[in-house]
Amino acid sequence: MPCLDRFDCAAIYDHTFLKKAELEKGSYVVLDKPYNDYLQSLLWTKGEIYFVTRQKDNLVYKRIEEFNLSDTTSIAIKDDRITVEKEDLTIPLRPIS
Repeated sequence: MPCLDRFDCAAIYDHTFLKKAELEKGSYVVLDKPYNDYLQSLLWTKGEIYFVTRQKDNLVYKRIEEFNLSDTTSIAIKDDRITVEKEDLTIPLRPIS
């Protein structure tokens, strides 16, 4: 059950609102495609906050590991562990498409 939902113009609110949001360990954040702040993603990962967003078409990444999909997985077609480079940091992500 969501404890917070927010629908706003992304250009104005994504960076300001989400940086100030007090999310608890174990929280899940669902974001639209335009929001890809990889430094914020790193902070969430370290804080055990999970997030789901659509990947931008122009994402440059390095594949670290590829996971096998079970026969019961009907929606996912690919599951990898990747890294993204940002401001001299290597940020781990796990895109599932």
